[in-house]
Amino acid sequence: MPASYFTRFFDRSFEWATTSGLRVLLLAVAMLVLLALLKRGVAKLRRLYEGTIPSPAQSMRAYTLTHIVRDVARIVILFVGMTMILSEGGVDLKPLLAAAGLVDWPLGSGPKVW
Repeated sequence: MPASYFTRFFDRSFEWATTSGLRVLLLAVAMLVLLALLKRGVAKLRRLYEGTIPSPAQSMRAYTLTHIVRDVARIVILFVGMTMILSEGGVDLKPLLAAAGLVDWPLGSGPKVW
């Protein structure tokens, strides 16, 4: 009896690894590649925005702007990638996304009491 349980477990694990597991691995690699490209793109954007002879104020503005762009792009890449990975893992995302849309609180405050 235990041999059949382990056999079924390994069969299902192998089946998952060759189908969804491979997709999860490809999604993770794609996320890493996109993050690496983002890093290079932000560095080029900063050099472009600073100009040839940057003043200290211009350098600080370039730093702030490029870090905002970098952080927003990272959040988008990670959010989309993780939702795709979770859906490959069999997690139903509809309730999670619906619950995220219900929260209408301003940052730093609690629920509104009428």
